[in-house]
Amino acid sequence: MSQKPSIIFWGTPEIAAQCLDHLINTGENVVGVVTQPDKPVGRKQILTPPPVKVTAEEHKIPVFQPKTLKNEDFYSKITNLDAKICIIVAYGKIIPANIINLPTELINLHFSLLPKYRGAAPVQRAIIDGLEETGITVQFLAQKLDCGDVILQGKIKIEENDTSESLLNKCAGIGALMLSKTIKLIDNDSAPRVSQNDEEATLAPKLTKDDGIINWKKSAREIHNQIRGCYPWPGSITKLGDNSIKIWKSLISEDPDTEKLSLGTIKITKKQIFVYTGNGILELIEVQPPGKARMPAQSFLAGHKNLLENNLFDQDT
Repeated sequence: MSQKPSIIFWGTPEIAAQCLDHLINTGENVVGVVTQPDKPVGRKQILTPPPVKVTAEEHKIPVFQPKTLKNEDFYSKITNLDAKICIIVAYGKIIPANIINLPTELINLHFSLLPKYRGAAPVQRAIIDGLEETGITVQFLAQKLDCGDVILQGKIKIEENDTSESLLNKCAGIGALMLSKTIKLIDNDSAPRVSQNDEEATLAPKLTKDDGIINWKKSAREIHNQIRGCYPWPGSITKLGDNSIKIWKSLISEDPDTEKLSLGTIKITKKQIFVYTGNGILELIEVQPPGKARMPAQSFLAGHKNLLENNLFDQDT
C-alpha cells in the first residue's frame, strides 16, 4: 500500500479541531499543525491553548504557533516538513504569498457556497439574512480572499432554530468528510478546478457588537434570525430603560390577544414574554438581565419582573 500524502493542518477554533480529529482518526498522515498562539481567556485571563493545539498534542503531532507568518524560522520549519498538502480550516489570519507559493497544494475549507458569502462570517450572515440553505466549499487557496478555484461543494439545510453555533458544528462534520475526499482526489491528481464567477460574489464580514443590537422596527422574522445568527457571539442586546438585556433564544409567535400594541411593547403572562415588532410578535425564550446568568423567560419573570415595569423596549436604534 502506498503511503498517504503528508499534510500540514492549519486551524484554530473548535470547528477546525473537529476536522483535524477526523483526519487523524481516519488515518491521514498529518505531519504538523499550525495554529494561533495561546490567548488569555475569561475574567481571570487564564492563558489557554486553542482547541486545534489541544487535539494535535493529544495525538503527539508537532505544533507551530507563530506570532507572525512572516518569520524566517517558521518558514524554514514548515518547508522542512516537505508536505504534499496544506489544509486550512478557520486559521484566523491571511496566509502570505510566500506560503501560498510553496511547492505544495494548499486547500481551504469554507462554510458557504462560494462565491456567495466570502469572508469571516459566512454562516452567521446566512442565518441573519434568513437563508434556508447554505453550503460548504473546498477550494484551492488563492491570494485574494476566498477566490480560489473550487474543488468540491455540498449543500446543507438551515433549520428553523439553527444558531451559528449549531450550524457551524454541522458544517464542520460534513466538511471533514469532504476534506477526506479532497485528499484522495489530490493524491490521484484528479482534483477538479472550477473558477468562481466574481459577479455572483457576496461578502460576509466579521460580526461586530453592533450586529447584535436589536431594532424592534424590524419584523419578528428578521429579529429572530438576528438572534440566531449572533449566537453565541456577539449576542443580541436591547435597552430597557437604563438596563441592557441580552436575548439568547426566541420564537416567532402568534398574537396572545387581538389587541394591537406599539413597537417594542412587552406583553407578559405567568410564564411567557412577548414583544411587538414592526411586523409580528416575538416570544423571548431565554434572556439575560444585567450582571446575571442566562435564564429561561419563566425564571426571569420570577426574579426580575421589575425590569419590565416600563413595558417598552427601546426602539430608537
